[in-house]
Amino acid sequence: MENKSICILTDLGYKHGLGHFIRCNEIKKRLLKSNISTDLFVISQLENLEKIRRYDLYILDLPYDMTNYIEKFQNMGSKVLTLEYFNNKSVPDLNISVMEFPKFMNQKGYNLRSGFKYIIIREEIRLLKCIDENKSKYCLIMLGGSASRNLILNIISKIKNSSIKLKIIHPFLDELSFNVPIKNVQITGNTSTIPKLMANSSFCITSGGITMLEMIYLKKIIYSYPNNEKESQLAEIMKQRNLIFGLNLKSIDFNDLSKTKNSKNDIFLGEGSKEIENEIKNLVLNG
Repeated sequence: MENKSICILTDLGYKHGLGHFIRCNEIKKRLLKSNISTDLFVISQLENLEKIRRYDLYILDLPYDMTNYIEKFQNMGSKVLTLEYFNNKSVPDLNISVMEFPKFMNQKGYNLRSGFKYIIIREEIRLLKCIDENKSKYCLIMLGGSASRNLILNIISKIKNSSIKLKIIHPFLDELSFNVPIKNVQITGNTSTIPKLMANSSFCITSGGITMLEMIYLKKIIYSYPNNEKESQLAEIMKQRNLIFGLNLKSIDFNDLSKTKNSKNDIFLGEGSKEIENEIKNLVLNG
């Protein structure tokens, strides 16, 4: 792999959130540690994609149709690996997903890998130590970068415990407009303190993506409100395993927590970047 080059293309923003970028950044860090030449680009921030040099392998993790990119890079003689499935009309050399693929893809002989072993938890999260719950009592609300003001206010309105402190994390605060301060609510942008805020929280309200998985890893009490069908499927699985406390609840009462206890997370380690690195080596060297 020393003479091979890899390009990771992803996207982020108010419409798409940060999850895809976070996942790709972890893959990049893993590959660089193995001395594999790797570049990461955010497509919406590129002035001209055509100016990027040719790579041996392109990893595409985009929250929209990747067909044009798959065809473009394969026509250049490069291999293409895609993460997740978004109804692409072209077939990549390898597709990796946490969730199972549609049955027709298995029947048509696509090169697929799926399973919870591909879940990626950031290294900075995996190295965190949670504090004693009795020392901190606040609920962290992280509904993703695409969460609107109305959605956040709607979630807040479901909370019955008016005295509980709420800390809202939103990476794109400029897109929101909280003109009037909300009692017991602190709003924070995308800062380096977020992992510690996650580790020190007592409860968490998330969507159904990477934040939900990271909070499961941190053994937190989680209420999930998924943003899309894929997140709903994943959250439902975690709910069945008793790894999240509530799913799309009409109301939230933190006093109910005394009646339950989260199960042990025995379905993922969070080292998906390591598993994906192994798949990349097999694809580039042997594919």
